[in-house]
Amino acid sequence: MTRTALPDDLVQALTALGRVLAKARQQRQAPRFALSDEGTRSLIARSVRGLLAVPAAMIGPADTAVPRLAALYGHPAGPPTLVDRFWPRPSDIDLMAAGGGLEYLMLFHRSGFVREAALGRLGGGLPTPFAVAAIALRLNDWVPQVADAAERALARTLPGTAPAVLAGAAVGLIPRLDQWQRWTPVRRAGLAAMFRRPDVAGELFGLLTRQATGPMAATLRFLLQEPGMDGALLALAQQGAQAQVRAVALETLLAGSATWVTGREIHWIDRTMGRGRWVPTIGRRAVSAPLDLPDLLAIGLADRAATVRKVAGIALVRRFSTLPPVLVADLTARLAADGAASVRGIGAWLQKATQPA
Repeated sequence: MTRTALPDDLVQALTALGRVLAKARQQRQAPRFALSDEGTRSLIARSVRGLLAVPAAMIGPADTAVPRLAALYGHPAGPPTLVDRFWPRPSDIDLMAAGGGLEYLMLFHRSGFVREAALGRLGGGLPTPFAVAAIALRLNDWVPQVADAAERALARTLPGTAPAVLAGAAVGLIPRLDQWQRWTPVRRAGLAAMFRRPDVAGELFGLLTRQATGPMAATLRFLLQEPGMDGALLALAQQGAQAQVRAVALETLLAGSATWVTGREIHWIDRTMGRGRWVPTIGRRAVSAPLDLPDLLAIGLADRAATVRKVAGIALVRRFSTLPPVLVADLTARLAADGAASVRGIGAWLQKATQPA
């Protein structure tokens, strides 16, 4: 069996379900009967439950693995016969009528007709972050009709989806907002605005203070494009679960501005020879700090992570001339005695820079 990034029990369930679906496609009976036995219903429920429990960040690997494991191709065995015209076999669209949440699996079908039909069956609130990510993926679908159906599905389901579910989806999808290229700017902006809703941002603040894994620093930079998270920066600088989150929050407060990558452009080395390199373009927005510079530096230098202490040290290098010499000397001594070499290097530079001529 080919290895995938999905859990082993889900791989086994999807593989078994693929065999069941292949058999059901050959039976000349109504779909509700083709998938009606108790064992099949239990297998469908186990497959759907396992798929919806996958983290939203795994939407890319899932899009590759699910149709292969569950045989979601549905190609007919050959041209229709005379019998097929009067007594047809069920299609995968017909099989979704059996219920059990099969539409969530069919979102990954290789046929655009089936994906579109699966999206049309979704309604009410979405149960997990992965379900949100699956519909968002279809916004980037190469078939325009499927992307349109995904937009309508989100309009139906998002109002009833819990903010905690949307926050979980945001963590997995925010890094992909600028990677997916097929969707329109309007659809991308609509999804981004949903992640910035006050109720969703409140749930994301909780994740930033609790979740020790995942692209949380990128999530914070995304939220800082708008002022909704400004009031929480001081708390995040002290209580962020990841060192990178605390570093981004502290750096923003020390600099008085939030920054994020907006794209990239060519920096020419020799235009006549066509030599250049791509460099990121940076967006910027002013942010007000609730504390003075010495207090922010003290918070940074007291952090347990060298990454955060280094941010404080770099800020001191840039602004030591605006602080009292006694305070600069004390902070410099702390940096020079730090346990991390990268931080001690900053302290050594400051000691030389602040010595009397």
